Amino acid sequence: DADADADGSTLAEPSPADCLSAERVEQLLANMDDLSLDDLSPDERRHFMRAVASGTLSAQVKPWTPWWHLKDAALIVATPDAIVPLEVSASGRTAANTPPP
Repeated sequence: DADADADGSTLAEPSPADCLSAERVEQLLANMDDLSLDDLSPDERRHFMRAVASGTLSAQVKPWTPWWHLKDAALIVATPDAIVPLEVSASGRTAANTPPP
């Protein structure tokens, strides 16, 4: 095993944050909308995949709570004048139309 000491004990895997410099994180975040595994170097990809497989990455991600699960969501009332139709652009992204006056 590549991660074992001479005595056979396993070395601790560094966290994903330990593997990236602040400058590299800035580069990746600048491309956040289209970020993929192809944007990572082979070494960064290996560390990322190990963090996913071991569960260490999931421990660093705050679970998302949909707004409709929040207590105050029951207070939201939709009215016809508050509904804004969406348009799908050629890129497949949605954008809100200007609501009617």
